[in-house]
Amino acid sequence: MSVGSRDGSPGTKILAPSLRDRLIELADELIPADGQMPAASEAGVADTQLTVVADARPDLVGPLRRVLSKPGKEMTAPEFLNAIQSTDPEGHEALVLTVVGGYYTNPHVVRLLGYSGQHASPVTPDIYPSYVEEGLLEAVIDRGPLFRQIPD
Repeated sequence: MSVGSRDGSPGTKILAPSLRDRLIELADELIPADGQMPAASEAGVADTQLTVVADARPDLVGPLRRVLSKPGKEMTAPEFLNAIQSTDPEGHEALVLTVVGGYYTNPHVVRLLGYSGQHASPVTPDIYPSYVEEGLLEAVIDRGPLFRQIPD
């Protein structure tokens, strides 16, 4: 799976090509290829998956653009990531969430991980969980409510 064409790809609506190039470089530092698992750029984190993340978390786009626009092209990717972690924690978090979110929502990555998604687990009121039947909650129930008053 590759990033695909830079022209007209979904990610160009969110980031300018130069910012997408920087995102690819940093993303591959955060999630490099390993065995059969693709690198972040191969999973499309600066392309289709960028659109998926931006649709789900539009609040990340502004800080992401800001952090990718910062000077530091002469720094290596690890140096840049360390620098922004201390100087722009919000931007660093937006970058990491964008990369990780895009990577782990990529259908190919999901298949490689063998993740079948969340499944409903019906609860029937007439069947008690084993921890209730075994009496594991009795001490907590007998103790009663316990809380700390939070100062105003």
